[in-house]
Order: sequence, then C-alpha cells, then structure tokens
Amino acid sequence: MYDFIIVGAGAAGLTVAESVSRHRQSSVAMIEAGSRDFPLRASTAFNITVGNGEWRHCIDLSNGREVLYPAGKGVGGSGRINASLALRPVPDDFDAWQEAAGELWSWQEVLDDFRDLENDLNFPEAPFHGADGPIPICRWNDSQLVNVQRGFSNSCRNMGFVACDDHNAPDRYGIGPWPMNRVGSARQSPSEVFGRELSSRSNFDVMLGVSVTKVITRDGKALGVELSSGDKVYARQVILSAGTWSTPTILSSSGVGPAGREIDNPIVGQCLIDHPRVDIAGALSPSVVPDLKGPRFQSLLRHTVVDPGDVQIYPASYYSRAKRQVLRQPNSDRVYFGGLTVVETRPTSTGTVYTGERSPRPGEPVAELPLLDRLDDLELMREAVRLAWKILTSRDMSRYFCALDLTDEEVASDATLDEFLYSQVHCAYHAVGSCRMGRDESSSVVSPMCDVYGIDNLHVIDASVFPVLPRANTCLTAMMVARRVTRLHGWTTDA
Repeated sequence: MYDFIIVGAGAAGLTVAESVSRHRQSSVAMIEAGSRDFPLRASTAFNITVGNGEWRHCIDLSNGREVLYPAGKGVGGSGRINASLALRPVPDDFDAWQEAAGELWSWQEVLDDFRDLENDLNFPEAPFHGADGPIPICRWNDSQLVNVQRGFSNSCRNMGFVACDDHNAPDRYGIGPWPMNRVGSARQSPSEVFGRELSSRSNFDVMLGVSVTKVITRDGKALGVELSSGDKVYARQVILSAGTWSTPTILSSSGVGPAGREIDNPIVGQCLIDHPRVDIAGALSPSVVPDLKGPRFQSLLRHTVVDPGDVQIYPASYYSRAKRQVLRQPNSDRVYFGGLTVVETRPTSTGTVYTGERSPRPGEPVAELPLLDRLDDLELMREAVRLAWKILTSRDMSRYFCALDLTDEEVASDATLDEFLYSQVHCAYHAVGSCRMGRDESSSVVSPMCDVYGIDNLHVIDASVFPVLPRANTCLTAMMVARRVTRLHGWTTDA
C-alpha cells in the first residue's frame, strides 16, 4: 500500500508528486494514461505541438458546432504541448475565489505560493516575485522581437497603450512581453523541471500507459484505484489530478456525481468555463518568411475594453496552416500565415462536461460550452475584435500582410461580424471548474482544502477545482493550487 496515489501527470499532478515525495518516508505512486518516456527530454518552448498523441475531446461550442479540444496526454500533460506562457492572474481575481472558498484563497494568501514556484530571471528582486523557485520565468526584450511582433508592439504604443515590462506584476495592463517558462529556447514545464528529480527518488513509482477506471471506495472512504487492466492499487490518500475533462469522468465512474451511487452530487461536471478565443488570420507578405522554429508568441496587450470586460490581444508570428480557406497569397508556391488572437478573459457563459451515462459517447467525456451565448460576452468580443482589427490594419502591422480574412465593411457591421465570431470562436484551452471548490457543499464538489465532499481520503487537485476562471492562462495557477494544497494538508516536508 502506498501513502499517496496521484492520478494524472500533468502540471498539477507533477507538482503534487514533487511536493509529497520530498518526505522520504512517504511512498508515492503516480499513474498516467499516456507516454512511457520518463523523464522526458526538454523540448522547444516555441511550438504548440498538437498532433503527438494528445487527448482529443469533443466539445459543442454553439449552434451544434462540434470541434475537437486537444489536451496533453503523457507526462507533463498540456504543459508539454502548450505555448509555455507563464501568466499570473490579476490579484482581484482572487476576490471571487475568496468569496467561494474562504480566506485560504485570497490574493494575500496565494501570493507566497506563486513566489515559491518562480525563479524570475528578469525581476528577481521584486517583492511580488520569487527568485529561488523551480520554474524559470523570463521575457523577451525589444531587440529580440521578430518582425510581426515588433510591428504589433509599435502599433500598440503608437495608439497610446502604456508599456508594461512585467505582466505578472500586480494590476498591470498595456503592451509588453509574454512571461514564459523557458530558458533560451528550451521549455521548462513541470515535466522538465520536476521529472529528473522525481525519477531519482526511491520512494516514488510511476505507472505509465495505464488508465484509472474508478476510485475504490468503502464506507465513505477512498481505498485506492482500479486500473483498466483490472488491477487494483491501494493507498491512504487518493489524489485526482487528471484535469478538467478526465477528473469528473473518474468521479462519475466511481459513483460520485449526478445520481451517483455513492454520493449524489449534481455539480460534478457542471460550471465548465473557458476563455473564448477568436483568431483573425492573414497571409503574410511575400517578403515575410517566418522562422518556423522561432518564437510564435512574444508580445501581449492586456486591456479593459468595456468595464469590467478584460481581453488579451496578441500576434502569432506564424500559423501552421491557414485559418480560413479564403486566404490566398498569389504568385507563391508556399503560403505563410500569421495574425492576431483575441481572448476574452472574463466570460460568463458556462457549460457541462457530460460523463458516464450522460455522455453521448460511452466511455468518453463530451462537453457543451456555448461560447458567446450571453449577450455581454458577445458584445465584448465584438469590441475586442474591432480593436484588434484597428491594430492589425495600422501602418505598423499591415505592412506584413497581403490579405486578411475580414474586411472593413464586415468589421463595421454587427450582423456580419457576429456571423464571423460564431463561426470562428473557439476555446483558449483554459477549461476549468468542472469539480469546483467551495465552502458550500450544495454548490461545490470539493472543500477549500480540495477534499471531495462525502468521501474521506479522496482529493481533487487540478484546474477542475478553480471556483472562478482567472484572467490568465491557467497552467501556472494549477501549479500554485497544487503547491498550496499539499502544504495546507501538511503532506510535504523537505528531506
């Protein structure tokens, strides 16, 4: 019997594993459905490597429009395939966390956990940053910006947006570099940072290429997990870190969920939320040949378009393929594409992860998330895309493009622009909330300590517990939650 079983080896699961296995008297098993390679070699921080065996979930966005939703499968989870963007939430995001889950989750309380994770290479002396943590974080300087990124930055500054040298500083908005978890061009996700250390610990076992079908429970207590092979693994504490899609699926198959045989909790799978994202693509001018192994994302504009509606707008130096087939670059055998991405960071539209018998695809989680379903979400996205269009068609940016997939007339018309938005809107791959935490058991799945209500020794520690979607990419916050919960439980002791 182990002291801890951790299901899932993504950013949260690896952070939990590294924390609890520091105490060398604790035996720890991590179970992961994906990759058999551990520890993994460092990969480039620049590319989004979708297509390498990740989960491909199905999500219904709106009007019956179903799309695939890739999520990382294997050691490192989505941290191995994402853009290595290490952005913190805005401090007052945690006002809503505190309201839902109490003082444990106020900004003042979580700041130290963010700092403990960080090795900020640019601002090591800043009081709100860390310099001794495991995750290196750095930013581009102006001289390192590639052409499209430089044009975007210049355009924003010429339009009057303030310069922001550190988007992870409290309450900072404006135009500046993305903070990234990288050293040079090498990705520094939890799999690279924690993997080698974990693989050397004698009290840590990893089981790869193995799926967990359910949690074994008896008399209201978790005893272990059952694997797809039929084998059973037992532990004193069971921690689900399988992610926003898979964690509610495992809970449901374990009898915890709507009409569950163990615990009837209708909130399991509910409250799903993600940032709506719209890409405005363009064919790059013949003189612009991007370095397809170079940085794709460098510059970020954070802005309040309509109070309290915050957005991110940022350029892609290149896309791997055209976003819309109407784009054509004449007289060229090879077409390169770039553009701007608009992300609405305070959406209100929510959805559901359907699991078990509720899923239309037996054995697979399927989600419904009607993005832009709420009028305030739609109106905010309209204005954000119009702002992005103004930047994209400015002199500083337009020089890099010979065709765009919108026109001035389409952008000016609410009806035409709405048609474009509904056809193009997608998730930003920041899904959270399907097992939300809270003090109120009737509206939550886990307690503020991330203990599953009604089942002793069963915990959820991943992005599914976020009570509110932060105004930031979610990987760094998932790691913060993992570090914080293991510390609050007293499970970690430096050896």
